[in-house]
Amino acid sequence: AQRCEWLERQMLKTVHAFGHAALRAAGFARILEKRLFAAVLATGRANMSLARSAQDTDSKAIDGAIFGLVDRMFVFGARARRMQSGLIHRQLAITVLGVAAIIVAFLAAPYLV
Repeated sequence: AQRCEWLERQMLKTVHAFGHAALRAAGFARILEKRLFAAVLATGRANMSLARSAQDTDSKAIDGAIFGLVDRMFVFGARARRMQSGLIHRQLAITVLGVAAIIVAFLAAPYLV
C-alpha cells in the first residue's frame, strides 16, 4: 500500500509539473499571439494606406497628365487642320515664310555671337 501511495504521489507531482509547464507555455503562446496579431494588423493598415496613396497618385497625377496630353493633342490637331486648309497658295506662302526665316537666322547668326 505504501508503494502504491508513493507511486500515486510521484504521478501527481509529475502531472502537476507538466500542468504548470503547459500553463506557462499557454501564457507565452497567448502573449505571442497578441503580438503577432498586432504586427499583422499594423502591416495591413500600412499596406492599405500605401494602396490609397497609390490610387490617389494614379487617379490625380497620372490620369491628369494623360488627359492634359490628350487635350493638348486636340488643340494641336485643330491648329494643324487650320493651317492645312487645302488652299495651295496659303501653304506655299507659309513655306516661303519658313524658308525666309531660316535664311535670315543663318545670315544673322555670325553677328549674334
